Amino acid sequence: MKVLKYLSCTLIFLASFALTAQTEAELNSELLKRNITNQADVDAELARRGMTADEAKNMAKIYGIDYDDYIAKYISPSSSVVNSSKKVVTQQAPVSTSIAVGVENYEVGGGSRVVPPAKVDPKYFGYEIFQNNPFASKDYLVGNIDEGYILSPGDELRIYIWGSHSYQAQVKIDLNGNIALPNNGIYFASGYTFKTLKEKLTNYLGKSFGGLTSSPSTAFIDVSLTQLRPVSITVIGESNTPGPHLISGFATVLNALYASGGIKVSGSLREIKVYRNNKLIKTVDLYNYITKGSLDEDIRLMNNDVIFIPSRNSQIELWGSVRKPAIFELKPEEGLHEIISFAGGLLATASLKNVAIERIVPFGDRKTNDVYDKTITSVNLSSLDLKNESYALHDGDKVTVKSILKRVTNRVTIKGSVKRPGIYPISKYSDLRSLITVAADSLLPKTYMNKLDIFSVDEDGSTHFKTFNLKEILSGEVTVKLQNDDQVVVYNMMDLQSKELVKITGFVREPKTMIWSDNLSLYDVLFSASDLAELEYKSKILTSRVDVKRFNSQTGKFGIETFDLNEIISKKKSVILLPKDERITFAINGSIK
Repeated sequence: MKVLKYLSCTLIFLASFALTAQTEAELNSELLKRNITNQADVDAELARRGMTADEAKNMAKIYGIDYDDYIAKYISPSSSVVNSSKKVVTQQAPVSTSIAVGVENYEVGGGSRVVPPAKVDPKYFGYEIFQNNPFASKDYLVGNIDEGYILSPGDELRIYIWGSHSYQAQVKIDLNGNIALPNNGIYFASGYTFKTLKEKLTNYLGKSFGGLTSSPSTAFIDVSLTQLRPVSITVIGESNTPGPHLISGFATVLNALYASGGIKVSGSLREIKVYRNNKLIKTVDLYNYITKGSLDEDIRLMNNDVIFIPSRNSQIELWGSVRKPAIFELKPEEGLHEIISFAGGLLATASLKNVAIERIVPFGDRKTNDVYDKTITSVNLSSLDLKNESYALHDGDKVTVKSILKRVTNRVTIKGSVKRPGIYPISKYSDLRSLITVAADSLLPKTYMNKLDIFSVDEDGSTHFKTFNLKEILSGEVTVKLQNDDQVVVYNMMDLQSKELVKITGFVREPKTMIWSDNLSLYDVLFSASDLAELEYKSKILTSRVDVKRFNSQTGKFGIETFDLNEIISKKKSVILLPKDERITFAINGSIK
């Protein structure tokens, strides 16, 4: 990692080396790259920057660094080798508009060094917010300053009066809380809010500049904050970079978490504790910020505040038909409804009936003779909603929201030789004639009128079809009620000429011709003409025999194969038909008519 981009004074490398936790070898390497190897190099750099050693010492003292001690430890008086025998103490460097600090991505105007966040496992919800650090490319102090901001030593103010009087001053609140106003004495400013101080300065300076308080006013005042004091806080626990950090006096808990590189996935996002003077003053829950963009619990930090990030208190998985499946952290009083809410809610394809919950048996409930320590149950979300109840979840639970079935209800499809093929609601077109003449807007020219097929899907997923005479359907002689998901195929004469056929003859109400297809079975053909659904016909058919007349391409002749019709109907035997096959059934009396 690059340590320095440029130097503006000796304080820069004093601060930056102290706050970057590198090895002594790396520190030596960086100093050698800059050719700063002895006291003479330091003096030359100061002279080039137009600074004296006393100015550098004073600047270092403001931020708690002993300039002489640092030089004595790490810079040899004349040697060209950097002294590496001393241990570098990790310390945070302040950021100021008066010095251009070049440690990786420091921001001018106050703040903290940017700590590269650790990579986050995307399965854990919420931690990815620290991957794109908002302080890495901009100064979070730019913009409007909250007028409730409490002023303290280290804050800098710019006072500007214009109109009938002209006055300008750049002042800094000293350690005693005072500001020195040129030609206007000393004024105590510490402890006031920014808004209150502006009002008090207006009254105080109004004694010297009468136009400020007269009515109407002839002079006007503007007070602005140009530099916020650095605040030292400590982040401990499951932080990516635990330890002391310097942040802006305007920073909040969220600012500090970002500035310190974020939270490890082992840390809690729900119970971040803030201590002040050894007392717990706030517990911050980041889930509201992550899911809603609000953080009511966030507070402004003060000097010596401690942020403690405990370990994550639970780990509950949510997968399936939700918007953001992940591993979540729940509080004891939260349950199924809350985790679904954190995930952004259910997808439209979610099934409410059986939400599966895989649970690890708690330690106290485990029995020595039990082999397995996991169990599963299911919950009906609709029932919980009706009762306005949630469902308690435990650490280690795995929740899976299943999807609804893909099958679509209330639809029937028509295709082939019709004007408007497509999908239509069966509730509106419940019979075959209305589907053809109204929904599909009747037939195309050269439609084959002696045949159409209806393909249906059983509850077990198997497909079968029935064949009808199209003329009889259109004339109203035969009425066919449609079922959900039926597919109606109307044929063109040209289509049939190019296809292989099979025949249905024998003891049938009317002989039929069907289009042959792969895996067309004798069972399909038996039910295609719908004769077996008629009780009178079923009572007269010979159930012990069905013949298949099959063409032998080698001999050029037709042969007869006989099967037990009962075995075909019960699906104990499956017979796949070939092109040009002819199915023949018989009546009980042995006739085929």
